[in-house]
Amino acid sequence: LSERGSKLGSRSTGEMLGIIGLQSPNRFLSPWVFPCRINKNRCFQSPQKAILRLRVFTKIDFVGHDFRRTAATTMAGLGVSRLVISKLLNHSDSSITNVYDRHSYDDEKRKALESWQNCLCQLISNEINMSNEQLSNTNSY
Repeated sequence: LSERGSKLGSRSTGEMLGIIGLQSPNRFLSPWVFPCRINKNRCFQSPQKAILRLRVFTKIDFVGHDFRRTAATTMAGLGVSRLVISKLLNHSDSSITNVYDRHSYDDEKRKALESWQNCLCQLISNEINMSNEQLSNTNSY
């Protein structure tokens, strides 16, 4: 996630995951969302194992494809075009237009991912604010 447009952008991946309860404090130094359990400087090698660990930890039943579906649906709701979403998901396009359209869509994909990032940061920020309010209410008794 880039640092632009977000108060949370300056935090490391580990800090962000710690905030939302998805990573233990001893793994804060890893730049990866799903770090290798043995070497924090490498990413995981098995998405299935990482997802299984996340499912066990969160007690939420989901499959890896749910990440793609959620991202695509949310970006569509944010106004990202279906073409750009399709490019981000690396879907093939066998249309005649695609034969002639050689544009990379890099800028459009970057803007879409920044919108997705801002949406996620806002959700996380709202969760943090709600948690802080709950703590304040608990401490005021």
